[in-house]
Parts: sequence; C-alpha cells; structure tokens
Amino acid sequence: MSSGNFASSKTTWVGLDVHRDSITSAVLSPRCETPVVDRWFHDEPSVRRFVSGLGSPARVRLCYEAGPTGYDLARLLKRLGVATEVIAPSLIPVTPGAKIKTDLLTELPRVPLQLSA
Repeated sequence: MSSGNFASSKTTWVGLDVHRDSITSAVLSPRCETPVVDRWFHDEPSVRRFVSGLGSPARVRLCYEAGPTGYDLARLLKRLGVATEVIAPSLIPVTPGAKIKTDLLTELPRVPLQLSA
C-alpha cells in the first residue's frame, strides 16, 4: 500500500513518543500529507483531551514504542476505545544506514505499514 492510500483513507494514524513526563504525538489525519506534531503532559487528563480531539476512536490507529513507562497508557487508550499497538523497539522500521537511535516520530510515514502487518 503506498503512502498516498493512507492519506486518502478515513483512518487517523497516530505515532507517540512516550516519556515519563511528556508525550510527543504525530497525527496524520485523513486527506493530509503531513503529520501534525505536538507535545503534551504524560498524565490521564492530557491523554483524554488528546483522544477527544482525534474524532471517532473507531477511526484511530495509534502506536508507540514499548519502554520503561509500562502499559498504563495502552490500558487507558483501550478503555477510551482507541486501537493501540505497543511496538517492540526492534520491530520499528529504521532508515537504512542510520547509526543513531531513531525516534518513532521520525519514522511516522512507515508506521501504517507496521500497524497493517
């Protein structure tokens, strides 16, 4: 599936870079070519506000890299009705030749391919 198909789908694709105190999100909305990047607090009220701004949770596919923050975020997102994938770092596609850690947000164009696998 080409990236053009994702831009024309009715699905909102979300990649999160989760840290202890903050979350950076990249949201690729239907019919958009470029993700909107934002940073917000890593607390339940902020997560709820973020999810409410995405539209229908049934049309959202979200992923983030597994890490030391645990699965509390995934459990909250599931309760809110958002399809969430917590991906092992070794399964996140990396740009060929990259010699430094690549954050999930840098690889957002590849995220829909990972989620559809």
